[in-house]
Amino acid sequence: DLFMRRLARLEKSIFSILEDHTTTPVPEIVVAMIGDMMHGNLSHAVEAGQVNTLFDQFYSAGHSISQFLRNISAIAPIRIHTAVGNHTRWGTQKKMPTDNRYSNLDQFLYAYLAALLRENKRVTFNLSKQPFALFEVQGHDFYAGHGDHLRGGDKALGVPGHAISTTMQMFYRAGKAPPNYYLFGHLHRPITLPHAAGKVIINGGFPGMDGFGLMESFNAAGPCQKFFLMHPKFGRAASYDLALDL
Repeated sequence: DLFMRRLARLEKSIFSILEDHTTTPVPEIVVAMIGDMMHGNLSHAVEAGQVNTLFDQFYSAGHSISQFLRNISAIAPIRIHTAVGNHTRWGTQKKMPTDNRYSNLDQFLYAYLAALLRENKRVTFNLSKQPFALFEVQGHDFYAGHGDHLRGGDKALGVPGHAISTTMQMFYRAGKAPPNYYLFGHLHRPITLPHAAGKVIINGGFPGMDGFGLMESFNAAGPCQKFFLMHPKFGRAASYDLALDL
């Protein structure tokens, strides 16, 4: 019930922004699903506190999120890019691998959503087996991943360490322009940081402050999802931190 209320709040907020407060045409809605879509099965201690079994999480998430996507597709066609998280790894894995990372409960859910929405021609899924999603929006390059691979930096404040500069070097080595925008989750609260070519954007989470955040001494951010508009020349324009507990 709590999740459904917050999902409804997200849907109403998107309709309000794009139908009532945005004067320019919106050609498409791009959704980055970047993992931890379910609570998962990290350990027995985590599993013991769960009310819903993994099947309940998978089945109910599939139907509720597919209805959410169907509803907002009335505003504009939707393009979805995915990456998997660490909460939804198999219980035998101490940390998420890079190879075969897609073998994960998040990927099961993404494929289920794609099947439930297969008749809706306004929703397009880009299911990838790669550990990160690379895509373009309005001429600007995005790099999306869950964020559990981030190392170094200031963990409490959520400031990434060497991962951004290393990624830029890898892109230059491959003869490609580095990403303008990095999209991550994992840290359970919304953060936006500048870098030389754009922004590092860390999404909030539906749970808000939880046991993980308390253990890591994170600041007590509420449940939130980031939403922003893209301009072909200026990049990220209007940006919203949508509070889900209002």
